[in-house]
Amino acid sequence: MRECLASLVAQTVSPDRVEVVVVHPGNDAEIPALVDDLRAKHSRLNLRMVEARGPDEGQARNVGIAAARGDYLTVVDPDDRPGPDYLEALLEEADPGVVTVAVVAEPDGRGSTDPALRRVAGRTLLASELPALFGSHTGTLVSTELARSAVVDPGLRSGADHAYWLSLFAQRQFRFRVLRAGDDATYHRMTRPSSSQGDDGFFDVVRRLECMRALEGVPRTDPSVARVARAVAEDLASGINSHLRAHPDQRPRVVAEAETMGVREVPWSTVNAGLARDLAICYCFPPDNDTSGLVAAKRIRGRGVVTDVVSHDLSWIRDVDPLSLRVPGEFLGRHHVVRGTASFTGWTHLSRFAKEAVATVDRWEAEQGSYATLYSRAMAVSSHYAAALVKARRPEIRWTAEFSDPMRFNIFGEERPDEVAWDWLSHELADAMCAAGHQPVLRPEEGLRLFEWVERLVYALADEITFTNDQQRRLMIEHCEDPALAQRAMEISQVHAHPVLPRPFYELAPVDLDRTDDAVQLAYFGAFYQTRHLGDLVQALLRLRQDERERLRLRVYTPDPSRLTLELARLGLAGTVTAHHYRPVLEFLNLTTHFDVLVLDDARTSGSHDVNPYLPSKLSDYRGSGTPIWAIAEPGSVMSSLQFEYESTLGDVDQAVAVLRELVRERVST
Repeated sequence: MRECLASLVAQTVSPDRVEVVVVHPGNDAEIPALVDDLRAKHSRLNLRMVEARGPDEGQARNVGIAAARGDYLTVVDPDDRPGPDYLEALLEEADPGVVTVAVVAEPDGRGSTDPALRRVAGRTLLASELPALFGSHTGTLVSTELARSAVVDPGLRSGADHAYWLSLFAQRQFRFRVLRAGDDATYHRMTRPSSSQGDDGFFDVVRRLECMRALEGVPRTDPSVARVARAVAEDLASGINSHLRAHPDQRPRVVAEAETMGVREVPWSTVNAGLARDLAICYCFPPDNDTSGLVAAKRIRGRGVVTDVVSHDLSWIRDVDPLSLRVPGEFLGRHHVVRGTASFTGWTHLSRFAKEAVATVDRWEAEQGSYATLYSRAMAVSSHYAAALVKARRPEIRWTAEFSDPMRFNIFGEERPDEVAWDWLSHELADAMCAAGHQPVLRPEEGLRLFEWVERLVYALADEITFTNDQQRRLMIEHCEDPALAQRAMEISQVHAHPVLPRPFYELAPVDLDRTDDAVQLAYFGAFYQTRHLGDLVQALLRLRQDERERLRLRVYTPDPSRLTLELARLGLAGTVTAHHYRPVLEFLNLTTHFDVLVLDDARTSGSHDVNPYLPSKLSDYRGSGTPIWAIAEPGSVMSSLQFEYESTLGDVDQAVAVLRELVRERVST
């Protein structure tokens, strides 16, 4: 401390512009004597001493900040040495809306704590551009007013600085102004705290996780605060990734530690960067709120291995739900999102996506080695076309392709008309099919149809095909007109129902339903189509007596609740049925646990399909909730073969009325 105070005495700034507040724990008699001695030798130095009971560093900082009288303050650790121009350089750049930053030199001569700091010397930057600074309380100048708008949490072993700085940013969205590099204005650290505290350095991983947890305690309703919080968390995650690259076998230990500590928002994609040997190409994927993408994310979680993902930005056409990334969670590796307008048809768009996807895979493999497996999932056919290109160029990779629904035929059983354009991609994929012993097209005069060919490509090149139900597999393969391809598809295919998330996912985002206990609470989640709607249920409600309807409440969560609200008012059901907008996935999962019954309706395929190939993905989410399900099933469908708590036949309104009256009787009897 003597040498630290001497460095403050030697500052070039005029002494009347500075006060030095020494905070001491009250149990060290040498410190008051040292301060008295310094005050006697340097009478012009405005030197005060305040006492902070106990050794806690956070409490000492709170006491010092509260005691400060100047307009600005900077914190100096007792074993550090500011250069002689340090304070003057900081004050020259002082501004209430700016945190001024000096270059910090480490004791081993490495220079700045952030290698990027010297490169931005002399510039003013957004707080999110320098996230590493949120972990340090030294080397900065901040207005005293702002510094007092939050307190350092003395109860945090690690993360106090991160939470404090983020709390300050939430009060005033400051920027960082970096001083020009110069030895005389540099803040010199004389000792470096050990981050290893053990042979494997895992202590630093724990410390970073604690810092992430501390960040989560700061409210972030403002998007700017949330953005900065993510940037800081990403910076912390990068340090964990550096550790795992040297100790890849410790990844399960990191996951377990994060779970034990209750850290909810770990940027796993950054933590896992460079560790994956498994790859997924899914045009639809979180954080975009898309059903197909969420199922793909659940598949990745179900596999339980780190997987790198290439997807497309769907924010043009889908809501963005950042918390949905918790579905793949700790198993998400690198995630590259192809930007641009989203489209589910059109060869030119598809070709661009495939080109960028393959370029991304090439870059990742150059950095970390070859991938062993490849997974793709469609509704969006771009997923399978891009994956087929990866497979064509890497025959050794094991490709699993999943179909959510039939590609060739739409919900009315009509063949989708889009065609393939002949370009570099179609030629390369056609050559790959020929090399595999299969013809790209059976009728050359008709050309290639976009949705038919994607099925044929998968049948020819994939190592494994996943269907979500047996009737979907039967319908799709039976319509393949190449017997050899159909046989191969059957031999390599498996049926796997949509995965069910673990129960804790239903408790991550609690929602207040504001329900009444005197009525049966039913819920329906989903959009309405010509082949899937709530006609049976609406007609059944209209047939009930008024006293029966008063015992029932149906909430419908759908993309366009305003239109449904008008229709309900026209039918006289406004008091019984209410329409609500879709909720983010974690809120949706929690909502499913609050109702008495969840309504699940089948697709109407009679007259358009030989068999009903559809099985709603909501079924798996409903199963995980533990809430009773009412299935309105088409005869002969997959749903009709399953067991549910309540059942009625699609199109049979009398049966629906009977179910509703049964629910009312059960409620009355209880």
